[in-house]
Amino acid sequence: LSECPQITEDELGEILVQLGGAKKGSMIFQDEEEIGSALKRHYLYLDTYSTEDQMVVSDYLKNVRRVDNPLTLHTNAGKRVTSMRGELGGTTFWLDETGITNVISLRTLEKKFKVTYDSTKEGGAFVCEAPEGTVKFERFPDTGFPYVDLERYGKRTAAMLVQTIRKNFKGYTREEVEKAILARKMQARAGHPKKESGEVKGRTCVNGAPQREYIRKEDAASPTVATDLVFLTGAVDAYQKTDVAYIDLPGAFLHTLTDEKVIMVLRGELCELICLVEPKLYRKYVCKDKKGQLFLYVELYKSLYGLMRSALLFYKKLRKELEDYGMKMNPYDMCVANKDTKHGHQLTVLWHVDDLKISCRNKLEVTKLICYLRGIYGDKMTIKRGGKGKYLGMNLDFTEPGVFQVDMCEYVREIIDGFPEQIVKTSPTPHSDNLFSVKEDEVAEFLPEDKAVQFHRTTAQLLFLSTRARKDIQTAVSFLTTRVKKPDKDDWRKIRKALEYLNGTIDLKLRVEVKDLRVMRWFVDAGHMVHWDCKGQTGAAMTMGKGAVLSYSWKQKVNTKSSTETELVGVDDAISNILWSLYFLQEQGCRTKHTIIYQDNKSAILLESNGKWSSGK
Repeated sequence: LSECPQITEDELGEILVQLGGAKKGSMIFQDEEEIGSALKRHYLYLDTYSTEDQMVVSDYLKNVRRVDNPLTLHTNAGKRVTSMRGELGGTTFWLDETGITNVISLRTLEKKFKVTYDSTKEGGAFVCEAPEGTVKFERFPDTGFPYVDLERYGKRTAAMLVQTIRKNFKGYTREEVEKAILARKMQARAGHPKKESGEVKGRTCVNGAPQREYIRKEDAASPTVATDLVFLTGAVDAYQKTDVAYIDLPGAFLHTLTDEKVIMVLRGELCELICLVEPKLYRKYVCKDKKGQLFLYVELYKSLYGLMRSALLFYKKLRKELEDYGMKMNPYDMCVANKDTKHGHQLTVLWHVDDLKISCRNKLEVTKLICYLRGIYGDKMTIKRGGKGKYLGMNLDFTEPGVFQVDMCEYVREIIDGFPEQIVKTSPTPHSDNLFSVKEDEVAEFLPEDKAVQFHRTTAQLLFLSTRARKDIQTAVSFLTTRVKKPDKDDWRKIRKALEYLNGTIDLKLRVEVKDLRVMRWFVDAGHMVHWDCKGQTGAAMTMGKGAVLSYSWKQKVNTKSSTETELVGVDDAISNILWSLYFLQEQGCRTKHTIIYQDNKSAILLESNGKWSSGK
């Protein structure tokens, strides 16, 4: 809050609401246990008539948040309205801190567990048979209300990360048990160590490969923000001088509930570790295989890294949370959301799985959204604000007014250092005039297997680089990607040429400056019959002032008979990106009205403008 000294008391109150309201500490409730003569705030009562689940103590809930559609309760004491929700275990409750007591409906329990009641047994208690054990809603002596004491059993009731399967596998089919996926401990490094602390990012994950047998790829694919939109929105952010924040949500998948029955096997060390965490709960279900190795079958309650659908489930969860905050998705990219604030500014969020980029001209609105997300994902959320930040492997820089700069200098050095031959020379260009020249198989000298593998690896690295900060190597990389199957010595020299160019321009940054948001200027060109199979090459770039905001280089997919036809195919290749970027900006609220395409072939321009009227054939 020190970053926003201009915040008023009303605005500060809005931020506190995003944090979940003023939480009452447990010390207060020690002096205020009873309400009325019987109901207690640390009891969770089972209501056979209620249709809603309600908590009055926020301390028992996680992921407390505000939702758009509030709940209106009509009681004997009058009407109450609440718009706060949170989770206890796997159940979502309404939070009304002015209410009387905590209530869970019988209908909610019956949907998840087997619930039995016998007035002649267990003192008339309701018995809930959960996979990890039995939860008993006993009768309160004075009123007869069934309840469970959250202070005594809350940890056991709520901590349902995994549900244990009994040794006899009761309730599970043989096929479900045979499909059990194996948990594995990731020993290798995931990502890069943090320079400041030297920490290495790692995780325990599951082997989700067996799920491929019964989950189609299209049913598990999760959308991510288009890389081009990082540049497009970044250029607009620099033009509008917005405040930018970068957020990494911790334990993203562990905040996500599974929507399917997934059985996992914990073996050896992992089996021992989970037994150390909750020995009374898990130890009695541990078995030994023929080799004497310990194993434990569990049912996953949360999505874990490695499951095929974890990313998709988290996407749906995060999207709903943003929509609950009042944001609307851009129909031209479902990982871009916007909200028009009461101050007349637009709040924009881009996200790639659990990495978010937030921007708004009003710094307070960025702070409020960060506080809202912190209320859901906790205080370990990584936040970076200011003119410089790292997003999707790129260093983004907004420190120079009106200018958006992108670089990947460290990654360029990593590629050069990882090449098996030392790169000492420098080159003024990423390729020579004979880039598209290819020798016939009869005379070509193909690379040995180890060099061919390295060629493929380096080409993939250059492809990643060329679609981001170093678009100046796109043409060379576009050709190299067509040679990864059978590279020869000429291809090896060509990739060295590209690396020598990068060696001489390691510190080169992409600079983009928008002069007018109303006009997009596209430059499209094509080379006729440049490839060995007589196909052409298309190049396209878009600017709104200085620097290429978007640029592409492709090998054409059809053969053409003339340079004019090649230019026509080039525009056809680029037109989908031209229209998509236009519609996206318009949906973002930008007043972009004109898209101008520049070409150097008059015949192609006339054909594109007039159609058949300008054709002589």
